[in-house]
Amino acid sequence: MNEPIGRLFSQLTKRYIGIVTHQLSHLPIERYYYVVHVIAHAERPLTQKALGEQLGVDKASMVRIVDYLSRHGYLLREVNPNDRREQWLKLTPVGKKASVEIGKAFVLADDFCLNSLAPSCRENFVASLETVVGQLCDVEADEVLLNYKRIKQSK
Repeated sequence: MNEPIGRLFSQLTKRYIGIVTHQLSHLPIERYYYVVHVIAHAERPLTQKALGEQLGVDKASMVRIVDYLSRHGYLLREVNPNDRREQWLKLTPVGKKASVEIGKAFVLADDFCLNSLAPSCRENFVASLETVVGQLCDVEADEVLLNYKRIKQSK
């Protein structure tokens, strides 16, 4: 019997998050690593709205994420001098330093997950995943809530 691909993706996600969480367990934050990564690599300042759209996160959740990262000293809101209604999200020096470690943790997790594949197979695998995700982008999933409030490692 073939397993549904959703189950395989679920197992992949759990293990991938485990690798990243283990690598970053020394940081005072325990989640939202990818948000820090995205802000660090943005070509221009991002607003909460723009970041939420890029990540597919609703407005209320985006506020909670930004508040969490701000509370932990990773992020600050800066008023856009050209439009005082907008706030740009900027990493603090602590956030910038952590973003380097976060990037390394993602590379390590990617390599660990894909190390059994030949380099050409890795490229095809990632391209195929991107195709599958693109195929699903119009599927309504906003009402589905995956609660990752606290990632815990059992010891």
